[in-house]
Amino acid sequence: MKKATRATAFKFLRERSVAVLATVGSGGWPSTTPIMYVVTADRKLRFVTKDQTTKFRNLSSTDKIALSVVDGERMIAVNISGQARIISELSDMSSTLRAIGSLAKTDNPLPVIKHQLGDYVVVEIDPKHMQYADYSSTSPQQKTFTHDL
Repeated sequence: MKKATRATAFKFLRERSVAVLATVGSGGWPSTTPIMYVVTADRKLRFVTKDQTTKFRNLSSTDKIALSVVDGERMIAVNISGQARIISELSDMSSTLRAIGSLAKTDNPLPVIKHQLGDYVVVEIDPKHMQYADYSSTSPQQKTFTHDL
């Protein structure tokens, strides 16, 4: 089995588009929700939400997040802890909306479209800690990366 590297972990993330995002609510309790995301060239993750959602309200209070991407068939996972920020640059917003829009299936639009209230917002996640775990073989691998992701 090939040794796990940062490149391996980001390749895994780029090959997928759905994650579970965890934010912290106003009472200090975690809140999870599925999101569709894209990975940027500088190894950050972006997703689209609306400014009336629970995740947006939670991110307005604290920028700390956790995110998990799992391939249940192959038993591979990437877990990320990091910081989120709202993207305000118009060109970055447009490119992210196009990239995420291309992930939608014609018979099942993006979940964010189904929210009736609020304006679209692009959120960027800066990973500070990432764990790659591959249990697909008899010699499992687990590798933790921090800081210079």
